[in-house]
Amino acid sequence: FPTKKYSINDIEQVQNKPSWYWKKRDNSVQPIIEDTLQINEDNLSLKTTPLAKYEGNNLSNMFIALKVAGGNPLVNLSPTIDFRANIFLVQTLDGVKYKLLLSHDNFPAYELYMNKKLIYSYNPVVNNSSPGDLFPAAGGTKFEVSELKNLNKIIY
Repeated sequence: FPTKKYSINDIEQVQNKPSWYWKKRDNSVQPIIEDTLQINEDNLSLKTTPLAKYEGNNLSNMFIALKVAGGNPLVNLSPTIDFRANIFLVQTLDGVKYKLLLSHDNFPAYELYMNKKLIYSYNPVVNNSSPGDLFPAAGGTKFEVSELKNLNKIIY
């Protein structure tokens, strides 16, 4: 998806939201410039590794490592938005279970889906975060580890 910049005359602040939260005045508004960050292994990678056993089961298991790291292509020297997820998929007699190990900046919002099911969501408005949390000095990184959870549909 491209990053878009709009004229200040075409956007407005949203009431009851933080000062950085803006919207287009109407859907007919067109950006004055847009660009897309070029994808490479440094800013987007997905690696999978089969695992032999997990907690004594002999069924198929998988480790997935996801890395997303990219700056705003419209701003020179912009801070990087970082998101990393390690996902363990475990086939059990009851179906597939998963465990997440996540780290990401406290801004912007993040969602992670597996098999069309939302398995993780982070909202910077609810967490009182801002674009300033992207800078290293802000120390704005969230870490989360989930317990082993059931996945409704088998994804193998």
